[in-house]
Amino acid sequence: MAILRSDFNLFTDWLDSYFSEAASNAIADMTGDRLFDVKDHPYYTFDHVVIHSPGGIALVADGQDLPSITTDEGESITGTMSRYGGNVSVTEGMRMFDRYDAILSLVKTVTHDAFDKVDQGYADAFTFGWSTSHTDVWDASRTSVGPDGLAFFSGVHTYGVTTSARTYDNRLRDTVNVDPKISRAAVVESRRRARTLLDPEGHVRPVNLDLLIVPARLEDAAERMVFSTGMSGVADNDMNPLKGKVTEVITWPRLDTNSAGTDTSEYWFMGNSQNIKETLKSRFAKRPKLDAPEFVHENGNWDYTISFWYTWFLGHPKYVFGSRGLN
Repeated sequence: MAILRSDFNLFTDWLDSYFSEAASNAIADMTGDRLFDVKDHPYYTFDHVVIHSPGGIALVADGQDLPSITTDEGESITGTMSRYGGNVSVTEGMRMFDRYDAILSLVKTVTHDAFDKVDQGYADAFTFGWSTSHTDVWDASRTSVGPDGLAFFSGVHTYGVTTSARTYDNRLRDTVNVDPKISRAAVVESRRRARTLLDPEGHVRPVNLDLLIVPARLEDAAERMVFSTGMSGVADNDMNPLKGKVTEVITWPRLDTNSAGTDTSEYWFMGNSQNIKETLKSRFAKRPKLDAPEFVHENGNWDYTISFWYTWFLGHPKYVFGSRGLN
């Protein structure tokens, strides 16, 4: 029996419930939302302020006024919303012949496409992190820099404090190379370097790299490296000091290939679980949603739309370190 105009409201409710189910499954397959600070924000732009160090804390005599943190201690970066979406056209033929299979397939495909591309965009923030711009998964030019205007992974990140010329490096290293292949030596050396980072005033502000973020290709090597009781690949099976220090290996298959089709399966990253969302920001003015058509076209199509507004951007880069696995 054909789906008639009188069935529109019930059909829309049914379609919305299927969209919700498909969205839940798509979200479960995402990894980026575990790493990014994803929140709702109703405005077109979002300003994120970065405070580098508590320079206003000082020894204060009894009765003396407390000092204030100066504006020179911080900087900000702005994210701007963009709109994304597409139509799900339920044609007259689909309704005439009860083509529920085709209708469900359309909704599922378009829903997964939306969430897959959001997650790929998050992954591209990592894999394109050695450039200041790239063509993103939406085929748009993307400027992807932190508050200091430099590429995500740089050896000369600045703090934006005019009274200090101090810089820091968030590229993974072993004892010899920048951009090393994944190895125990590189993890150990990078953890050491991160725990000796200095703030603009020369105080040690340690970053504990306790997350290992890898593409699917490196999953086995990463898990054996940090979870084995003994040191992987060592003949005498010595104890593994990394066990319990690197607390989680996050496997992100979208890191294996970036949105330009480039093989990035040797890339690997480390982060600080406590503060990584201070680096990775995402804001939605409208979450992906299925909207019913306001009118029916002359050709009989019912065009349901899936659309959303969002942005992502980089905050303080020092809580994520990266390597392209070149050396």
